[in-house]
Amino acid sequence: MIDYTATPFSYSEIVPQETAEDICESLQVAVHGEMDDFVFYTPAGKKLTLERLHTLTYTDVEWNSEAQDYVEVENSIEAEGYVSAFIVDAPLQDTEFMLSGDQFAKWFGIDQQSVIAIYSAVHVEQHALAESDSEEEGVISGTTIKGQAPLNVTFSAMASPATDFTTWYLYVDPEDKQKYLYRTEETVDYTFETSGTFQVKMVASNNVCSDSVIFSVTITESSLECPNFFSPRSTPGENDLFRVAYKSIIKFHGRIMNRWGVTLFEWDDPEEGWDGTYNGKPVNPGVYFYLISATGSDGEEYALKGDINLLE
Repeated sequence: MIDYTATPFSYSEIVPQETAEDICESLQVAVHGEMDDFVFYTPAGKKLTLERLHTLTYTDVEWNSEAQDYVEVENSIEAEGYVSAFIVDAPLQDTEFMLSGDQFAKWFGIDQQSVIAIYSAVHVEQHALAESDSEEEGVISGTTIKGQAPLNVTFSAMASPATDFTTWYLYVDPEDKQKYLYRTEETVDYTFETSGTFQVKMVASNNVCSDSVIFSVTITESSLECPNFFSPRSTPGENDLFRVAYKSIIKFHGRIMNRWGVTLFEWDDPEEGWDGTYNGKPVNPGVYFYLISATGSDGEEYALKGDINLLE
């Protein structure tokens, strides 16, 4: 038999170690108090020990990739015997640590001992999302972005609760890391108009800890080609438009003329094209002419002219 009340047990306090060197990654929660083990002897005289069970609980957040947000989680750590400290992952949010024990009090129907400590988080964790309105499939894969100019990308920062500062560095020259745009908004829009591979770095920080995410953005070199025929009426749904094939064209102007030099169609968006009509009416099959000027993301200047056969 053991007299529970004869063995002193009490917690005086728990103290999160704010000065720990690795406070941005882990946290030491020191335990102060009396917690002697129970000692008893077998009929044969062998000394045995019953160790007390201590439970540290606290609420934190963790990143949920499906929800693209931080969600709360309940954490619980148990330790037996004499405990001088718990080592835990540094919480991402302000939280309340509660240490309670022991199991014998619970068994005997006695209130368990407990102490509480309030902790202000400094650990920073950063996630970021890139989205584009480009119609080109597969432009973005994680932190790798590929596409043709002009490519507009929206970068969104999703930092953990202890973040005080959000800073974006958009390196606008692939050859010079000293040239960058500095932004402090959580969401940043930027249009890439020059070919090459760029970096976009997001830094989340406070006065103690920081974390970062780096995106790689590759813009393809330009190209521009014109077809030599189209059939807007005889093959519905196929080859209906005279339209250029292009990559990374940032400026464009095109003009379609008949043999007498009359302009039948003009357009400034390379995604558009001529449907073979003039003033809303179909033109006759035959040969027409195009003049196209354009500028590529790599500085290439295009001046294309030629004939186009409109087939019935």
